[in-house]
Amino acid sequence: MNNSSQIVGSTADHVGEFIGITFVIIIALAVFILIVFGFYKLIMYLFFKEGEKKEVEEEGKRKLSAIMFTDMKGFSKEMGKNEEATLKKFWRYEKAMKQIVKEHDGRVVKTIGDAIMGDFNSAVQAVKAAMEIQNLLKKEDIMIRIGIHLGDVIHKGGDIFGDGVNIASRIESICEPGKIYISEDVYSQVRGKINVNFENLGNRPLKNIDSPPRVYKLK
Repeated sequence: MNNSSQIVGSTADHVGEFIGITFVIIIALAVFILIVFGFYKLIMYLFFKEGEKKEVEEEGKRKLSAIMFTDMKGFSKEMGKNEEATLKKFWRYEKAMKQIVKEHDGRVVKTIGDAIMGDFNSAVQAVKAAMEIQNLLKKEDIMIRIGIHLGDVIHKGGDIFGDGVNIASRIESICEPGKIYISEDVYSQVRGKINVNFENLGNRPLKNIDSPPRVYKLK
C-alpha cells in the first residue's frame, strides 16, 4: 500500500508539474503573440502615417498665408558700379530681414536675386515685421520695397505657389522705395490693429493679374 501510495503521489506530482509548465508556456506564448501583434500594429500605423505624410507633401497643402516680397532699390545698377559694397549691403539687409521675420513668427521662404519672400500665418504680424524692417534699414541707408498680400496658397516642399504669391510679388514691384504696399485683403485684417495710417491707391494694374486687388500704402 505504501508503495502504491508513493507511486500515485509521484504521478500526481508529475501531472501537476506538467500542467503548471504547460500553463506557463501558454501564458508566455500568449504574451509573445500580443507583443508581436502590438509591434505589427505599430509598424503598420507608422507606415500608413508616413504614406499619408508623403501623399500630402506630393500634393501640397493649402493654407491661408500672408505673403511678403521685398527687394532693394537699384540693386542691379549698384552691382554694376561696386559689386563688393553692394553685396555687403545686401547681406546686411538679408540678415536683418530674416531676424525680424523670425521674431514675428514668420519664415523666409527663399531669396531670388535681391528679392526675398516671407510667409506669415498672421497679416498683422507680416505688416508689423515689414514696418520694423523698413525702420531699421532706413537707418542704414538701405532703401527697399515691400509688398504684402493675404491669399489661399499651396505649400509644397518648403516653397509656396499660387495666385496669392504672384499678387504679392506684383504689389511689391509697383511699390515706392522705402514704402510698404498691401492688398485690400491685408488691409481688412490689420486696420484698427496697427497704429499707422493708410492711403487708398485704388485698383492698380498688376502684370499678368486679371483682377488686381485694391492697394493701400502705409504712411
